[in-house]
Amino acid sequence: MSPIRNQSEFRKGYEWLLILQQLLKENGFGKPDVAREEINSIKRELRAFANRDTAVDVGMGFMCERRIVSSDFDGYIELVSIPEVFDTLDDDTDGNPGAKTFFEEFLEIHARPSMYDCTGQAFTSWFKLFKRNGQFWAYHSVCFDV
Repeated sequence: MSPIRNQSEFRKGYEWLLILQQLLKENGFGKPDVAREEINSIKRELRAFANRDTAVDVGMGFMCERRIVSSDFDGYIELVSIPEVFDTLDDDTDGNPGAKTFFEEFLEIHARPSMYDCTGQAFTSWFKLFKRNGQFWAYHSVCFDV
């Protein structure tokens, strides 16, 4: 089986796995060894996709975990972790940056102005910062100029 690259391929792979297992169970599926090898291959690919590392280097050595939680034709919403060193929402009195400043500097996406319509550029339409288990996270809505 080819590598799984997105959630749609993951669902299709899982459906194909269930079909193969049912066919093997019902009538042996012709050559059972070939079917079992294909089942094992699909399982390996599904595990590799499900257990992939979602951490991304966003610059200056900061790693953020990013997961898309919702998507449609003109954008997506992702859940992004803010590094634990940013433990305040806004900049503190000592001049140390907060989670909001980190997001605006490293994660916010700005589209470049263009004289043409429908450039397909991604841009941040909104974000919401919140604290979960002592760490800041953000819901980040990314839209496309379509």
